[in-house]
Amino acid sequence: MVRISELLHTPGVPVPLSPASRILASPEIPSPPAKSAELYTDLLNACERALRAAEANELLDVRELADFASQLVRCAGEDGDRLLTKSVEPGHAFSIARHGVHVAILTVHVGQELQLSSQRLEELALAGLLNDIGMVFMRPLVEASHVLGASQLIRIREHPWLAHKVLGRCKGVSPAVRDCVLQEHERIDGSGYPRRLSGARVSEDAQLLGMLDLYEALTHDRPHRRSLVPADAMRTVVEEHRSAFRDDLLRGLLRSVPLFPAQSWVELATGETGQVVRASASAQLLPRVKILKDASGSALAEPIEIDLVDDPSRSIARAVREPADS
Repeated sequence: MVRISELLHTPGVPVPLSPASRILASPEIPSPPAKSAELYTDLLNACERALRAAEANELLDVRELADFASQLVRCAGEDGDRLLTKSVEPGHAFSIARHGVHVAILTVHVGQELQLSSQRLEELALAGLLNDIGMVFMRPLVEASHVLGASQLIRIREHPWLAHKVLGRCKGVSPAVRDCVLQEHERIDGSGYPRRLSGARVSEDAQLLGMLDLYEALTHDRPHRRSLVPADAMRTVVEEHRSAFRDDLLRGLLRSVPLFPAQSWVELATGETGQVVRASASAQLLPRVKILKDASGSALAEPIEIDLVDDPSRSIARAVREPADS
């Protein structure tokens, strides 16, 4: 079983910080959250409009969505932390559109870590927003509150073909975006669908999109199951799906998406419980934490805020869900 540390570091070689990582590791700089919050809402609304149009078999023009994808790439460079936190925070009701928005945000964020060009990031963002457009034709299966049976899984695995067909009739969708959406669930070990492609036949962009689609799905509730906390979702992707994705893409995920993102909850080795205030891509296991409960579970009269890098005794024991009484 692979360990996360094996992918974070090449033996004997320190991990260099990319521009995206420097943003995460830098001191918190106050800035108005309105821009990123407004863009998140705009992305969600535009994505919902596109899905409704596809479901009604209307001729789909995604130029509005493509414009928002370009804005996402620009905003991620300026306010990437807030958008990233929005994409992994719990409590969102499941929707196909929201899933697409989160995948787009994550894809741009990790793509910046991989130093992809702006044009490529914009195409990946659009592919992320549209990645599950084929799902609108099978909502009863997507929204089922039970685990799907074999025949239902076969049916739902047709959604990449349906998406490819819809996008083939769209204005403003390049062949690269269309093929990326078609290949999103393909895996380099041949375990994916719909064509069971393997190796180099699966494009790098489709692998990146598929990896982040999987991570996003694991970190959010679905009608038939509860989500995993981000650290456990990351471990699932890295340890259980390593053969499905290239190592450099997995490293990009680990180096740019914190194991313990802001607002997530952790239990420390001391037994204390707290909430992450600021994550660091340069020290994944040592974020800044506001300790809110002592080892007995009692709320502290005065919370303690500390950078774990300054206090080795307070290492993270595990990620936990938000306490019911918080």
